[in-house]
Amino acid sequence: MDRRSSRMYPVLSRPRLVAGVEHGLAIANGTLAIVVVMHFRQWTFLPVFVLLHMLMAVASKHEVDIRKVYRRYSIQADCYEPFPRNRGSKIRNPRPHGWGRGVPC
Repeated sequence: MDRRSSRMYPVLSRPRLVAGVEHGLAIANGTLAIVVVMHFRQWTFLPVFVLLHMLMAVASKHEVDIRKVYRRYSIQADCYEPFPRNRGSKIRNPRPHGWGRGVPC
């Protein structure tokens, strides 16, 4: 029996981008810009939202899943000592591999 195989297109495994920014972030930025500019008549904030979008595009260029990376990083423990000690149950969220875990100091 022959095995079936299908071609996997790389674009299907990447997140959807709108003008270089992840879809959800671009929609949120655009919605907030429309509300501030149209409803509050604050046209001076329009360059701020454009600059914010360009900043998000630069961040997405370096790491496409930047929002997932920041979210994962933000749930990690909030304080670390320079000289770790075994304190039993007081140790909270250990850093994931690649963020300094398992690397000799």
